[in-house]
Amino acid sequence: MSTGAITFHDVTRPTFEAVQKRLLTDLGGELVNGSDTELRCFGAHGALRYDEKTRSASLDIRYLPSVLSRATVVSWLHDALTGELVRDPREGGLYWDVLEVRVHNKTTMPLNVTSVPNLDHGIYLDYPAGAPEDSYTQVFRVSSVSGAEIGPQGSVGFGLADGTGLTVNFDMQFAVGQTSTLTATTTGPRNAAYDLDAIGSHSAWHGQGTTWTVLLVLDPTPGNTFAEHSYTR
Repeated sequence: MSTGAITFHDVTRPTFEAVQKRLLTDLGGELVNGSDTELRCFGAHGALRYDEKTRSASLDIRYLPSVLSRATVVSWLHDALTGELVRDPREGGLYWDVLEVRVHNKTTMPLNVTSVPNLDHGIYLDYPAGAPEDSYTQVFRVSSVSGAEIGPQGSVGFGLADGTGLTVNFDMQFAVGQTSTLTATTTGPRNAAYDLDAIGSHSAWHGQGTTWTVLLVLDPTPGNTFAEHSYTR
């Protein structure tokens, strides 16, 4: 259901076309219903149009999944259409922080997604997905949404067929001197049968954002049920 159109003023045609291209190519969006304005991206569906006469863009949101808020979408488009986001957000562009989480699942069972609560801040660039047995897999990518100087914060739940759960909590801080932390915890009656480790790295920060990568290793040998990785800007 439409929530009413939002208008963005003083938008140039090249900027509008660049943002539309970013949505349709870099971020995996698609046009729907044979239209050149109706598009779907990150599960959201809406109409994005440009008015040459008024040099404005308008967005009419048809549907939003539970992981996205209207404010998040409007904030992202505002920054993009006004030219503040000059790079692909997945590469850590202006005021963008990106967290990429990978899992090395050494078990003989697939690790499935069990819960994806709403993000406190941020947007999923790659929505959480499971990791097949005996695999090395990227399970999600999350990013901040604007120049609000707030990094992505949230949690994702995973589970094995034997009842073992894996909860990943992350809090990525923007400001210099603050510490970003990711924790992972296994739960369930058999969690002590697994060893959990977190290995991380992050790109240099030059006042525009950083990309933080964390690899979680789940090994079917008794060991740690908690793992953490953190860094301070």
